[in-house]
Amino acid sequence: MAFKQEFVNAMPKKIEKGYKQNDIDTYHGAACFITNDSIKKNESEILKGDKIVVATGARPRQLRFEGGEHL
Repeated sequence: MAFKQEFVNAMPKKIEKGYKQNDIDTYHGAACFITNDSIKKNESEILKGDKIVVATGARPRQLRFEGGEHL
């Protein structure tokens, strides 16, 4: 079990390293959208971008309504 946990704990670091190698910035913390292309992070830092991805978990939640499979 310890080996599994060691593997799982290392995955986000490996994934972020791949993002950085592809010029993708990553941020951690609480954030909220303030405009269509801007978010405020941790109550003070404002980040602006053409494309913003909010990734809150390992896989998306299943949407249980008609058409949800397309989102």
